[in-house]
Order: sequence, then C-alpha cells, then structure tokens
Amino acid sequence: MTEPAPLTLFMLPGSPRVESASPFCVKVARALNLKGLPWRAVYAGRRLKTLENPSGKLPVLQHGADLLSDSAAILTFLDRLQPEPPLTPRDPADAARARVLESWASLAFYPDLLYLRWVIDANYARYKAAFIDPWPREQRLLTRRRVLRDLRSHGVGLQDLPQVLSALRRRLDDLDALLRDAPFLLGESPSRADLALFSVTGALVLGTTPEAEPLVRERTALWAWLQRTDARTRRPA
Repeated sequence: MTEPAPLTLFMLPGSPRVESASPFCVKVARALNLKGLPWRAVYAGRRLKTLENPSGKLPVLQHGADLLSDSAAILTFLDRLQPEPPLTPRDPADAARARVLESWASLAFYPDLLYLRWVIDANYARYKAAFIDPWPREQRLLTRRRVLRDLRSHGVGLQDLPQVLSALRRRLDDLDALLRDAPFLLGESPSRADLALFSVTGALVLGTTPEAEPLVRERTALWAWLQRTDARTRRPA
C-alpha cells in the first residue's frame, strides 16, 4: 500500500523544547501527530505573503494544491481526511463542549500568554532569545509594536501584571477542576479541546514566563494532564 504524501504545515519557528512559538501551530502539529499523518514543517514567517492566505496568519496547511488556514478549520479538515482517532467527539453535546473549550483557549488563555511574553520587558528578552533571535529575519512574522497594539485593542494590554495573573489563576483553577475526573477533558482520549488548551498552557512552562510557570505546575491535575497529552501527541523520534 502506497504511503500518503506528506502534508505541509507552514508555521512559525519554534525552539528545541517546542515545535513552534505559536500555540496555534503547535495545536495543528500535535493533531497531525495524533492522527499519525506524515507531515513536514516549512517555517514561513514573512514569506507568508507568498501564500494565498487572506488572514495573513499561521498556521497554513497544504494538502495537494489546497491551502487551509485557521487552526480550528484545519482540525475539522483533518477529521475528514483521517477519521481516526477523532479530534471532534462524535456525540453532538461533547462536540459542542470541545468547540467551546477550544475557543476558551484562544480567547482567554492566549491573550494572557501574549501579555506575559511581550509586555513584560524581562520576559520579552527571554522570548526573543529563545524564539526570535535564532531565526533569519524572513522567518519572523510579528513585531513587538504590533503585538502591544493588538493587546491594547483587546483590553488585556491595558491591565497591569497583578490583574493579568489574577485572571490567569482563576482560569487555571477552572481547567484543573475540569481535569480531576478523567484523563482528558472529554474522556479517555485527547480531543481538539485538549490540543488547544495543551498548546497554550504548555507555552507557559517553556522558561519565558516565570510568573506563570509555578501556577501551572502546582495544579496537580493540570500538570499531570499536560504530561499525558504531551506523551500522546509527541512526534515519534
């Protein structure tokens, strides 16, 4: 039987500890690993303009001649391409819960991560050293000025650090509570909800946001789930 052609994932570069600086790119990379689909990474950065991608954002998945953007839409496509294991639960109520939790990751946790990485000067220096400086300029996408502007328009950029950490603690408490009765958020197997929340909470423990790292590690159900999800979705060596 012929092996399927590898998919191409256009993504932001990462570091030795993680596939990409972008949690959305990590989410798709881990979904491809979980599905057992062959794929290759292309670090796009500013070359993104050469792709037919009106959103101007990464990741972008190439399947043959087709280009798909938006990580949530890509996960839905992967379920059509390779139904097993499902990323979206087949039960309609669980599918709805998975999508709500996926949105929670992008609308609540992700702005907190951006604030901690880009607003705090010491953290930005750590992030820049780990995720920006090692890569050529053409593989970079975001500028600090642009991110700070976007955070101010979102609202989180107008807050101070204690406010952001207080909100993050509440969110982490809620996530920890959801993980106390099952290995994964919606049962025995990882879903799109797990991938979305794993990618953004896992980014808090990469050494660039020291204020947040102990908040994740001290929540035992959350920390154990991060290890389980990493083990289940890591690319085979």
